[in-house]
Amino acid sequence: MLIRSVLARLLLVSGLWFSTAALGQETISFNRDIRPILSDNCFFCHGPDTNKREAGLRLDTLEGLHGTEGSTGDKSDRPARAGVVVAGKPQESLLIERIETQDAELHMPPLESGKKLTAEQIELLKRWISQGGQYEGHWAFVPRKDSGITGDEPMR
Repeated sequence: MLIRSVLARLLLVSGLWFSTAALGQETISFNRDIRPILSDNCFFCHGPDTNKREAGLRLDTLEGLHGTEGSTGDKSDRPARAGVVVAGKPQESLLIERIETQDAELHMPPLESGKKLTAEQIELLKRWISQGGQYEGHWAFVPRKDSGITGDEPMR
């Protein structure tokens, strides 16, 4: 009986969480929600490996997603480069345009990759861009947040 009660509560809580996410009320996190989609479907050609990178585009960096303003203060005087995400405007974002196009030559990911985004993944990408397309660095390089736990309190 106890197991049945616990399972019922878990289903109720997970159902509430999924319905909130489905309604678009949850803030989308790049690291939690978007990075896994891009990693599974896009990073092979648009990730950190310079030997496999296509079109000089990286989707794992802020600059690749949102573009650059030109020279970064170094001596290279690099020109500005547009990103594939227009914050707050999914329909103006090249990322969404290439994912949704019916043109087989332009569609991403390419058919021959064997990868295909689900409707839910595409909607999540759109919601993330609508919410501003906030980029987060890789979790290993993001400073930890203070948990407020001092270590002086006994464990319960």
